[in-house]
Amino acid sequence: MAPSTPRTKKKEATAPGSLSESLRALETIVQWFGAQDAVDLEEALQKTRQGAALITSIRGRITDIENEFRDLEKEMQKPL
Repeated sequence: MAPSTPRTKKKEATAPGSLSESLRALETIVQWFGAQDAVDLEEALQKTRQGAALITSIRGRITDIENEFRDLEKEMQKPL
């Protein structure tokens, strides 16, 4: 039980709730990298980890949304 608590806190800290919030957060990280003349490696590593967590979250949410659309499509194809 204790190991899941830190994982949940980390996810909350790195992955905002909605898909659009996650995409904005990822864009902020991408812009940070683009704005650097000299990259602090430790900060870059932290940002890369945050970005990886966001990408994982975004992929999962997109899969969920696709599944919801498929379910709706199947529901709409049922005879009345």
